[in-house]
Amino acid sequence: MLDFSLKFFYIVTARTPELHFDYDEIMHEAHSRAFTVAKITRIDLLSDIQASLSEAYKKGRGFTEWR
Repeated sequence: MLDFSLKFFYIVTARTPELHFDYDEIMHEAHSRAFTVAKITRIDLLSDIQASLSEAYKKGRGFTEWR
C-alpha cells in the first residue's frame, strides 16, 4: 500500500499540468511526466484539481472521499 501511496503522491505533485481533451492524444512517453484530466480545457482548473488532490493526499483522504 505504501508503494502505491508514494506513486500516487508523485503522480499528483511532481507532474506538469498539461491540457489534453482526450487521454489517448498524449504520446506514450508524456504519460509519465504530465498531469492531465480528460476534458479539462483550462489550465487554472487543472492546476486547482492537482492542488486539491495533493492536499487531500496529505490529509489522508482517498480518491472517493476527495471526489
